[in-house]
Amino acid sequence: MRTKTSSTVKAGILAFLKSIIAIIFYAVAMAGVGAGIDYLTDGVLSFPVSQGICTLVAGLGSVWLMRRLLDHKPMSALGYAWDGRGFVRGFLLGTCLILVGLGILLLTASVRIVSFSPDISIVLQAVFLFVCVAVGEESCFRGYIVGNMGDTMGNVSALFISGILFSAPHLINPDSSVMSFMGILLAGWMLAAAYVFTRNLWKAIGIHLGWNLMQSMVGFRVSGLDIPGVLILDYPQENIWNGGIFGFEASLVCVILLSVVTAVLMWKERRNL
Repeated sequence: MRTKTSSTVKAGILAFLKSIIAIIFYAVAMAGVGAGIDYLTDGVLSFPVSQGICTLVAGLGSVWLMRRLLDHKPMSALGYAWDGRGFVRGFLLGTCLILVGLGILLLTASVRIVSFSPDISIVLQAVFLFVCVAVGEESCFRGYIVGNMGDTMGNVSALFISGILFSAPHLINPDSSVMSFMGILLAGWMLAAAYVFTRNLWKAIGIHLGWNLMQSMVGFRVSGLDIPGVLILDYPQENIWNGGIFGFEASLVCVILLSVVTAVLMWKERRNL
């Protein structure tokens, strides 16, 4: 029994260390690809397009390296089998969460809409960016990190630890704070809950896409980044309730919504096994 426990602990530590290495690969790839794009295009590409390419290449590339160099397993085992129903449900969930959050902030006069400026170019660039972000980040942080740790530590432990690993890198984003860390931590737990019990990425990809895309479309900053959308919001007062300059993810409204949805999602996904 003691030998088996010791072996499980060692496997869990190894999975955690592999997760750290994967994140380092991801960060290095982001920087390298970004520098390469700037050099080759001389800054012609817009931020959403260049950032989307960086994120997709970094996410898939870091996972491919880990699977090839350390795991010797195929990437397909991470959960890429198409699940259209899961993707659509996830997209609707992510979208509705942002709309509910916006509705609460509007009703409490914590934000107000000052203008509406539909621009198809802006919308298409945002769609490109957030598709790339959803696929790249979910491949790395859910498919690889949650999957590996789930196999050794168990699903619940993998969910909680992976959320911290997902949120921590966002601390370098502009205007980050304790509240932004909490909001993104809960978002990471929600995304992990959508993946860890089924081991299929498409529901988590759908949630991630709907969440980010709708934030930008309605005028929220996305994790502190100002991505143009179709609405422009005004904050009568920047505070903990509306998230201030960082955006919705640093708001108390976001923390409350994600706490409820993550708990429900964990209960539902485990019950359906």
